[in-house]
Parts: sequence; structure tokens; C-alpha cells
Amino acid sequence: IEALVVKMQTAYELDPKNTFATGMSNGGDMSYLLACTKSAVFSAVAPVAGVMMKTTLDTCEPKRNIPIFEIHGTKDEISRFAGDLNNDDGTARFRWTSGLTAGAACRGARTRSC
Repeated sequence: IEALVVKMQTAYELDPKNTFATGMSNGGDMSYLLACTKSAVFSAVAPVAGVMMKTTLDTCEPKRNIPIFEIHGTKDEISRFAGDLNNDDGTARFRWTSGLTAGAACRGARTRSC
């Protein structure tokens, strides 16, 4: 993903400061992963109905905090709003974060979770 983004920024003269990632459901999960692992490439992420998987949460070490704009419904029965750290439904262990920045969400600053 990083190579593709850099190639597009170069080919189309795109400002790296205006490079954002978004996705829905699994793509939203990927947005959180990119926030944690590619914070030097993306200025912000906007996951839709995505969650921060437990493994991503446990290893989240962004180079810098970046804004997260999360869109998630409280009636979502698949990626539950409250998270599922115990894997009660057998799908995966995850935590929904309402943190304003990647990194801060993982360290408890300005967030309701993690």
C-alpha cells in the first residue's frame, strides 16, 4: 500500500500532507492498521464500521499521532460498538476506539477505550 501511495503522490503531484486512508468493515480495520504502522504516509484515517483488532492494538506504535474519524453504529451486530476483547462471538478479539489519534488511543489519552 505504501509503495502505491508514494507512486500516486509522485505521478499526480499529490501533497503527502493530504493523504488519507478510509475503508468499511475489514477496510476500516485496515485503516486502523495503517494508522499504527504507516503514520508517516497517512495524515489521517477514517474507518467506517471498522475496529482495532487486538493484535493491532497491542502492537500499535505510530511514528506520530494522527487523527482518526470513526463512523460506527451502536447497533452493529458484527463489529460490536463496545468491542469483543474476550472473543465471545468467535469472530476475533477487537476493541472499538473512540480516540482522536492513533497512538493516543493506545496510550489512553483522549479516548474512552483501550
